[in-house]
Amino acid sequence: MSEGITKKRRLNKVVREFNVGLKSIIEFLEKKGIKIENNPNTIISDEIYEILLKEFQSEKAEKEKARQIGIDISSHETVSVDTTSKYKEKFIDKDIEKEEIKRLINGQNK
Repeated sequence: MSEGITKKRRLNKVVREFNVGLKSIIEFLEKKGIKIENNPNTIISDEIYEILLKEFQSEKAEKEKARQIGIDISSHETVSVDTTSKYKEKFIDKDIEKEEIKRLINGQNK
């Protein structure tokens, strides 16, 4: 960073950047004797950012390496169950077949 230039960084952005939890950062800073509010919107100074950078650089590097090879560890994929009528009919037909087989085995006719 250039001297004299300060960049406002919110804690939640730093959490995402380093790929660590908010609680982990708060606990680390408390061990270093630095008290900050346990709030994701807390703005941290450049000095605190540098301390965090030294500590969590490896996590940041791992996240970047994973991103480069195509593993996005910060995104989530939405998965849904397909309940279209095509699948419902397939299962209903199977249930009807089972009932018919049971009736035939037991000697019952419709």
